[in-house]
Amino acid sequence: MGIAYGTTTLHQATKGIVQDGLVLNLDAGVKESYNNGASWLDLSPDKRSASFSNGTVFDRDHGGFIYYDGSDDVSYLGDSSDELLLNTTGSACCWANFPSIWQGGSSLIISKRNHSNPNSSRVWYLGGYSAGPGSNNPRVTSNGVQAANNTIVYNTWQYLCSTWTGGNGGTTSIYINGSFIIDGTSSIASQSETGQLVDIGRYGYQYGAKRLAVVQLYNRALTAAEVSKNFNATRHRFGI
Repeated sequence: MGIAYGTTTLHQATKGIVQDGLVLNLDAGVKESYNNGASWLDLSPDKRSASFSNGTVFDRDHGGFIYYDGSDDVSYLGDSSDELLLNTTGSACCWANFPSIWQGGSSLIISKRNHSNPNSSRVWYLGGYSAGPGSNNPRVTSNGVQAANNTIVYNTWQYLCSTWTGGNGGTTSIYINGSFIIDGTSSIASQSETGQLVDIGRYGYQYGAKRLAVVQLYNRALTAAEVSKNFNATRHRFGI
């Protein structure tokens, strides 16, 4: 069963999840993180702010989420000091719900640019990909590693998490709903220009419709037990 926006999620968002290494914690279900403003506020000690562009929509269902319509909606974080570069190790986790992903298209959730050009390569990323035909065979993708077909279930809330160590050529591991799915060799792009944005909801001019309730970044690779802890701390909001 879902819960009312802003009522019982603050503890789960700030105490229930793993805090060690947490450098970004956006939770649309917590009024301290989102309260009908132009920014999505970070609950981590770093207190970052993600700016919205082009009309993202807030919905109170499942405690609260942000809807990106797939045409041009985006959020972004400034990172001039590259504290979110995370090109050696890190973790990206989110509660996401995809209506669909077009054939051969990437619908990224969060990623770090390596250059000012929006179409530039990503240092790291987490999102969805559809191999087709049509919008069939959707899968989780991160840093050059892809889970099996249909690991993304359309119109269903899933806790997606990627952890990586060893930089380019190291290992990226993908988890869904707290369970390990696959690992593989990371493709981490080298940095071409310093201080580039972290994008939420886009890759270049590919946007992709998606619902995002929670977005988390860590400056280290979470363990399998920690990924499971985060999932279990917040799953009640999504009826899981």
